Amino acid sequence: MKYFYLYFLVILFVFSCSEDDPQSDESKVTLPSVQTTTAQAVRVREAIVVGKITQLANDSIIDHGFVYSTETMPSLKNGTRVSLGKINVVKEFSYPLTGLEKSRLYYVRSYASTADSTVYGVQTTFTTKNVREWFTYTVNGWPEFMVGNASAYGLTSNGSGYVGFGIGSGTGGKTVTPLYEFDPSKNTVTRLPDYPDEQTYYSRRFLLSDKIYILDDKAVWRFDITAKTWKQMSDFPVEIVGAHTFTLYGQAYVVGNNQDNGRTCEIWQYNEVEDHWSVFSTVPSTKGAIPPDVYGVTVVNNKIYILFAYVTSDPGLYEYDASIEKYTLRNNVPVTIPQGGVGNFGVASSAYGFFFFRDSGAIWQYDPANNAWLKIDRPSGASMNPVIINDVMYLVGSSLDVYAIE
Repeated sequence: MKYFYLYFLVILFVFSCSEDDPQSDESKVTLPSVQTTTAQAVRVREAIVVGKITQLANDSIIDHGFVYSTETMPSLKNGTRVSLGKINVVKEFSYPLTGLEKSRLYYVRSYASTADSTVYGVQTTFTTKNVREWFTYTVNGWPEFMVGNASAYGLTSNGSGYVGFGIGSGTGGKTVTPLYEFDPSKNTVTRLPDYPDEQTYYSRRFLLSDKIYILDDKAVWRFDITAKTWKQMSDFPVEIVGAHTFTLYGQAYVVGNNQDNGRTCEIWQYNEVEDHWSVFSTVPSTKGAIPPDVYGVTVVNNKIYILFAYVTSDPGLYEYDASIEKYTLRNNVPVTIPQGGVGNFGVASSAYGFFFFRDSGAIWQYDPANNAWLKIDRPSGASMNPVIINDVMYLVGSSLDVYAIE
């Protein structure tokens, strides 16, 4: 009989801890819930991926974001991770992927992680495009007065663009030369301290050691991006006409015609430590003693491409390999350079040189690998001075026009 009573007490105890016990409910674990929605603004080399936190967890969400890959079912272990950090609200989130391959199928999943687990949204896909195109890129805080300014210029450093404007940019009768930082990953524009001197059409700019240099006639100014301060440097030693700037192997150069030396076309090198300029090379002439006028410079794969002309109807292109100090004539530009040449210049992506003729309304792409030219019509009203970030070209237009480079 005593065993019967003992058995009865055990059964009674077990049923007293049933699912109706409030203490049992508190021990249940609630995981976060996340969705992956269709990618937006899919281009040749970029796309905006979108996700949403639809439910929070018992434990804090210590990280959320995206994983993507060209292989199916990407995860934190086998995919490329885009971490967006902690989150404690139900909300949508997005991120612009850049540097993608053209005409490629990508798999994407959003994710949310607690200290103990990670959950994923349903996998979605997108295929990047395989053709060049212009499209409108809406930027938060893009100032209206900057649109189409004739003296616009752009430089790129560490994934951000630095865009400045000079002539005609002013309020209340005061001419100013503002400088802006454009961050495409955050889609923001931040105004930096204005250029302290008066900019002219002939000013040229280069970026060295995270510092922006402006050569304006002979005056040289430096802007420290980190400290956000301007400093005047030593003057350029000669009067140089048609100056264009470029950087190579961490050194800065200016190429143009030296007025103090019979307009000889020269390349000058800048010693940043000593704040000193010296002649680096003399550009050869193919027309006897006539020095060429320089209309633009680009650097692709550590070789310098100098667009020049003796008259605007006779343009040519030099390839200069500084490592062996050799100039080589390449395929001529298949267009007449606009008379005067003011505002013509070059810029480069990872694979191509781009030469801009402000008066012609077109961009000419030069392919060094195939020694070939391609004409690119630009959007109506767009500026001719670009910022190239991750092989995407940004031009200021009625909003901001973007050219996705192959």
